[in-house]
Amino acid sequence: MSEQMDVFEAVAVDGTREELERLEKEFSELQGAAVLQHLLQEIAVLREALRRHERDLEVARAALKMRDLILPSLDAPELEAMFPERFEVLADAPVPGDQGFYPLEHDSKGLPMRWTGPGADFSFAIYVDRSRPLTVRLNILSSVAAENLKSISCFAEGPIRLQTGGRGVGVTFEGTLPAREFPGKTVLSFRVARVVSPSELDPSSTDIRPLGVAFHRLEVAPAAGAPALATPAGKKSRH
Repeated sequence: MSEQMDVFEAVAVDGTREELERLEKEFSELQGAAVLQHLLQEIAVLREALRRHERDLEVARAALKMRDLILPSLDAPELEAMFPERFEVLADAPVPGDQGFYPLEHDSKGLPMRWTGPGADFSFAIYVDRSRPLTVRLNILSSVAAENLKSISCFAEGPIRLQTGGRGVGVTFEGTLPAREFPGKTVLSFRVARVVSPSELDPSSTDIRPLGVAFHRLEVAPAAGAPALATPAGKKSRH
């Protein structure tokens, strides 16, 4: 065991130390053929994640080429006018693998969902008209940890306070994304209070993935009655 711990000390850097300790605990509780089965499951998950990253990278490269052809010739008002007033994405839409989501699944009612994880953070990179305040609605279907149904943190250029609302299935969190004077990409980052694997709570479960919440839908739309930012003199209005 001491030699094994020396290996852990040598390679554990940043967030890998916690992951290595998790793996050590899981494998120490297994015997015989179960060790090989567990190892194969870990390898399969990693290979699938690598394939998603490779596909996402190709999509990103193509998008960057298209952006470079269009954006340099536009000033800020014209660029903002290209962006939609609202944004909506369901769990069955393509999601980059580095944004904190597992592959697509469906709940018992057939609704699309993606578990967030393995970390506590997940995010969306969107292009939307930010010339007026927007309402952010995050809809989740369930959570392994009950505390995630009560509170989720949200950040853009700063923190966004989320409250539970009554729209949609499951639990919906709502908050206001402030208006912004400059156009461009908006990154909405969310953080759950806790990630936990089903096997930690239920010994009969074979699901060892650290899970956050079951994401179903994100909507970003103009806030009711919110005025647009004033247009500086000499510039065209965005609306």
